[in-house]
Amino acid sequence: METTALNGTAPRASDTTALTNAASRTLDRDDFLLMLVTQLQNQDPLNPLQGHEFAAQLAQFSSVEQLTNISEAIKGSQEANNLLAQSINSGVAAGLIGKEIDALGNELGWIGEPVRLGFELPRAAASVEVKILDDTGKTVRTFDLGKEAGGLIDLTWDGTDGNGNVQPNGRYTFEVTAVDASGEAIGVDNTYTRGTVDRISFSSEGIRLWIDDLPVSMSSVLTVRNPS
Repeated sequence: METTALNGTAPRASDTTALTNAASRTLDRDDFLLMLVTQLQNQDPLNPLQGHEFAAQLAQFSSVEQLTNISEAIKGSQEANNLLAQSINSGVAAGLIGKEIDALGNELGWIGEPVRLGFELPRAAASVEVKILDDTGKTVRTFDLGKEAGGLIDLTWDGTDGNGNVQPNGRYTFEVTAVDASGEAIGVDNTYTRGTVDRISFSSEGIRLWIDDLPVSMSSVLTVRNPS
């Protein structure tokens, strides 16, 4: 059986196709207006759309229009804010070149110069040990610091193993183990590496600061000072 509209006239193929396409995606103001016009074209002449109903639909269309404009304005504002934030971060990063920073993390970059690192003890420890590991996880140097009071602990590694042999340039990590007088493990906070920023780079991952050939993120910077 052929489908007809209320007025006995079959809907135009173009209207049907347009409405079908509109239903298959998120409706916007153009889709809303198309449905309203199609409804008027195919209304029953013996029972036309009442004035108050038409006014209500026009009010809905006006609301859709306003919401669309608000959405577009918010999107534009967000894009502008993102560009502004990127510009500010780039300026701040450029200003850090030549500055000494502490960057959170346990990675180290050994390039032939003494490497400075540190960590924070939440309370006094009866024994503290720091291990330097290469990129395979092998321990190349162990520092037995003995008793340490709580607070920030700084350490310098000269790039040698326990026998005084200089290690190859590259990336290393360090691990800290601390226990109190009763042998209970003490959690270590804020491990960091310290170095002078010699360049910055920009990538899809964001801005990176380079210290001792080690890239660190802006968000990992703990402190900034003039070079000591």
